[in-house]
Amino acid sequence: MSRAFIIDPPLRNFAGHHRALASGWAAAAHENGYDVQILAHEDWPSDSLDGFDAKRVFNGGYYSVATGRDLPLATQLRLRQTAFRDSLTKPLCGISSDDMLVLTFPTAYTMNGVAAWAAGLPEGRRPRLIVWLLCGPANDDFAAAMNSTDIVIAAYDRLRQLFGDRVTFLASTQVIAAECRRLGAGDFSVLPFIALRAPLSPLPAAATAKTPLLGVVGDIQPYKGSGHIAAIVGAIERQGLAVRWLVAGSAQHAPPTDRAAMEKLARREGGRFRLELQPSGLDDYDGTLRALDLVVLPYSPEYYATRGSGVAEEAALLGLPIVAPAVIARDRPGAVAFEEWTSEAISAAVAEAIRRLPELTEAARDAARLQAATLRRERMALLVRLFPSPGSEPVAAAAQVDQLPQVDVVVTLHNYRRFLRQCLESVARQSYPNWRCIVVDDASTDLSFAEGRVLIESLGPRFTYERHATA
Repeated sequence: MSRAFIIDPPLRNFAGHHRALASGWAAAAHENGYDVQILAHEDWPSDSLDGFDAKRVFNGGYYSVATGRDLPLATQLRLRQTAFRDSLTKPLCGISSDDMLVLTFPTAYTMNGVAAWAAGLPEGRRPRLIVWLLCGPANDDFAAAMNSTDIVIAAYDRLRQLFGDRVTFLASTQVIAAECRRLGAGDFSVLPFIALRAPLSPLPAAATAKTPLLGVVGDIQPYKGSGHIAAIVGAIERQGLAVRWLVAGSAQHAPPTDRAAMEKLARREGGRFRLELQPSGLDDYDGTLRALDLVVLPYSPEYYATRGSGVAEEAALLGLPIVAPAVIARDRPGAVAFEEWTSEAISAAVAEAIRRLPELTEAARDAARLQAATLRRERMALLVRLFPSPGSEPVAAAAQVDQLPQVDVVVTLHNYRRFLRQCLESVARQSYPNWRCIVVDDASTDLSFAEGRVLIESLGPRFTYERHATA
């Protein structure tokens, strides 16, 4: 049986998105007939991940495979990529051209490490390779430190030279894909994080709790607003708004002062502010999300301008309202955005969301019901091409599709929202492979522009939405 190796160096936090990513990629490969093995950090606390074997092969600290942080950056990069190459030697011994590698968190040193490993193989033994970007090139640790994305783009080029048409580059957002094209890194297909993680069913329609539970979840650290949390809680308390708080996930990267401030709040507020910073399983994490009434994401807008937010996408599928920077929350049903990354601006947005919670919850639940099925179908369509049957070539199949004439399906719409989802899903189910669908809305009164755009975009890139201002 052909094998798929899911390579995720940062995999260690049970409640983090790297766990969800590794599990999602493993499930996708398994569904398409591959024997799956996950290559993870040495301090990953388990030998399995949701039923798949995990080998703990990468050493060093979080995001690291070599020591020497005091060394010059170029030396660090060389040491780390060499250590990463060496760590792949044993688990990938005997690999064949029918096997698959998935690099789920590519950085300058992990990509160069894979390239150095592959360069030692005969060309006929090199496997297929998927490189999936969670962050853009400029977010790479080494690129940011060196103030240059050239080293990252050079790593992309090196992998293309080694693997040819057997490498596929994917981005988690359209913004990252566009950034890569702008930098001359080539074409990137888009596969969002939420299409990979275990499915999330929308929450049932329900009344908002009398004392709503507000949650900050994930890996709590500076660019995710760890320094703002205590100030936001204090501002909401001074306004007399009755809420409860839960900060859950991990704070291993939060400065000691931020963590101390949260621990002080937990001692003072008792049940109104809970702190759960021990990693937990994915089921526990999902249960935490489902218990919330509002998700607060006090994130840096600059940092999240390209990568989006996995928590925000999970909240959208569940139908949970969010407070988030405008780059994440703008035009999103059930969301309140803040423009400035200050405690005052975030607190004002949280207060507004609390006062509008029933309205925001209803809008978020309506949007969630539109998304789940289409995301699953989009995931299936792309992953079947990425994980072909052994011996087949997905690139050739894609080329055959592109040679067929393109068919445009135009759907005209006026006040038929109740039939729209069924109509568009029937378009998506037809068998001809090279098509696109254009929905033209003639100023419907039962569907706003924002709602229509969310619905149409949730069906995938083949669907576009246009709307007349007047009928």
